[in-house]
Formats: sequence, structure tokens, C-alpha cells
Amino acid sequence: MKNSTPILMLLIACAVQNVSTGTSYGSYGVILNDLIGQFGISHSMASLGLALLALIAGLSGPLVGRLIDGWSLRGTVIIGALMGSAGLALAGIATNFYVFLIGFSLISGFGSALAGAVPGSTLAGRWFPSRTGLAVAVANLALLISIGPPVYAWITVHFGWRTLMFGLSSLYLLLLLPVFFIKNHPAAATTTVAAPAGAKFRFSDVARDRAFWLVTISTGILFGTAISLSSHIIAFAIERGVPVATASWLLSFVGIFAMVGGLLFGWISDRVGAVPTLAANAALNCIGWFLLGMGHSFTPIALCVVVLGLCGGGLLAPLGAFIAQRYGASAFGSILGLVTQLILPMTFGGTILVGVLYDTTHNYQVPFTLLSGLCGLACILFLLLIKQPGPARTAASV
Repeated sequence: MKNSTPILMLLIACAVQNVSTGTSYGSYGVILNDLIGQFGISHSMASLGLALLALIAGLSGPLVGRLIDGWSLRGTVIIGALMGSAGLALAGIATNFYVFLIGFSLISGFGSALAGAVPGSTLAGRWFPSRTGLAVAVANLALLISIGPPVYAWITVHFGWRTLMFGLSSLYLLLLLPVFFIKNHPAAATTTVAAPAGAKFRFSDVARDRAFWLVTISTGILFGTAISLSSHIIAFAIERGVPVATASWLLSFVGIFAMVGGLLFGWISDRVGAVPTLAANAALNCIGWFLLGMGHSFTPIALCVVVLGLCGGGLLAPLGAFIAQRYGASAFGSILGLVTQLILPMTFGGTILVGVLYDTTHNYQVPFTLLSGLCGLACILFLLLIKQPGPARTAASV
């Protein structure tokens, strides 16, 4: 039974992450045009929904990390699931776009941070310290984003987007069942460098580390472009003449190939190192966004989405491996939470920038080309780190 516990924890970590991302990033692109029509708003205004959610996730990152490392991972996820359910229910009864934002982006956004990728990745990393990259990749398999969008589109077409919000709200309540089985691994408190009893993670532990800042900035760019893809890909495909029912499959492609990318980049990261893996990811992102902007039919658009889905799903695994290898398992949650806060300008601003440029130019080619250039910059920053000295772990807290 003991041998099955790590697998059970990994499955729970995957469930936590899937409900969090599947009810937010997996659904927003599907209902974007419905929100524009329902509330009479622009593309840039509609982009605020997912951008604010990313903002809330980033602002709450350090708090989530400290709650996980210093209080209770299980308790943190329980609170998040309850908030996620309440927020989506409020979004479903919203009479204007501002009430929708309060429910979907603020309340549910904070809930998805408390019960999302940070706790899921931390749980996986604690139970698989020697295979962190692959474990984090498995925990972040985008199952619900893969199968959800076509189902979401069908529900929206036949019953309306409000019904979809109520359905997604119920998923958070179902998540509570497996969450009660979460256990912390005793070995999660150990680090390569001994830490004094009661020591706490401090920002100064990483503030002077050049590698930390370069990786944070570069991954922030890539996460920002991934959020932009979830927000705008369906609207982009519809603009290019793809029917909405067909376009909804593009989000499924993002999810399906994000799972493949997570496993692939996690496997590569455990073998060649986190930073070279991230550099390769950024280079593929650069190519994918550039070609996407020139796509004029479903097939080339879908091929680009496959590449970008692979890259988006393959980000967190090497980032998690970088954190675990350089700073130790006991600081994993705190540092990952700190990273989510520091990358806010990119995760919050990316999708809004795309919306503003679309409203200005009336097409997606210009913003997508800009995203391609930013990914190229991220690749260069990663390449600067490949010859950096090896891991310099901090004496982080237990």
C-alpha cells in the first residue's frame, strides 16, 4: 500500500491542476465571442477576463507557496476549490461584464491559484524528488483542456454559456473528494544543504542569483504567450473563416499536445538539463507564433497550434526541475509561487496586448508576429545561462 501512495498523490496532483486550468483557461476562449455579444464589449475588454485571472494567480503566488510549505497543502486546496466553485456560480448569474469579472477572474481566479498548478506541482515534486521534471509534467497533463473545449462549445451552443459556468462550478465541488486523501511526504522536508530548524524561505535567497532572474523573465514571456493562445485562438480561427464548432477543436489540440509536450519536455529536462530544454521550447514557440500569424485555413492554423501546444505544456516541467535542482525540494512551493508573481507583467499583459493590437490593426498577424519576437528574445536569454555554474541550493525552510 505504501508503494501505491506516490502514484495516488500524483493522480490527485493531476486532478487538482486539471480542474483549475480546465475550468478557466480551457473555457474562456470558447465563450469569448459570447461575452462580446452578451455584454457589448470590445476584444481588448473581453481579454481582461483571462488576463485578470492570470493577474490574481500571480499576485497570490507567494501566499499560496507559503501556505503550502508552512501550513497545509490539503487545506490550501480545499479553500481554493470552494472559492473556485463560488466564483464560477457568480459568473453564471452575472448581469454585466464587471460582475462576471468579479466571479470568474477574481473569486474563481484566486480559488484556481489555491487549488491549481502550484499545489499540484509541489505535491508531485515532494513525492518524486529524483524525477521532478517528469513528475511535474504528469501532474500538469492538460486532460480537461484536451477534452473540454468541444464539450464546452456544445453546451454553450445548446444551453448557453451560463449553463457552462454552473457545470464547471460543480467540478470544483467534485474535486473535494480526492483532495481529502492528500498526504505530505516526510522526505519533502529534506534539502541538499542542511537548514536550521524553523528556517524560512527568504527572497534574499534568490534575489542575487542571476540565473533565477533570467529564467523568471524568459519563462514569464513564454507563459504570457501561452495564455494569449488560449484567449485568442478561437477568435483568430473564426476571423480566418473557420466555423465556431471546428475552431473549438483548436483548444482541444492545445490541451492534447500540451500533455505530450509536458511529458516530452519533462523527460528531456531530466536528461539534458532544465535550461537547455527551456531554450529549445522558446525557439519552437518563436517559429510557431510566426507561422500562425500567416495561417489562412484550418490545417496550417492547427499545425501551428500543435507546436504551440507542445511548447505551452512543456514549460512547467523544466521550470520545476530548475527550481528543485537549484534550490531544493523544501523551497519548491515558495519559489514557484514567487515566480508566478514576478512574471505578472507578462502573464497579465500578454493577452491584453494582443487584444489592443487587434483592435488597432483589425487583424491578428501583427500581435502574433510580436509574440514570435518575444519568444526569440526568451530563447536568447536561456542560451546565456547554459554555461552558468551548476546548482547553488539555498538553505530553505522545512
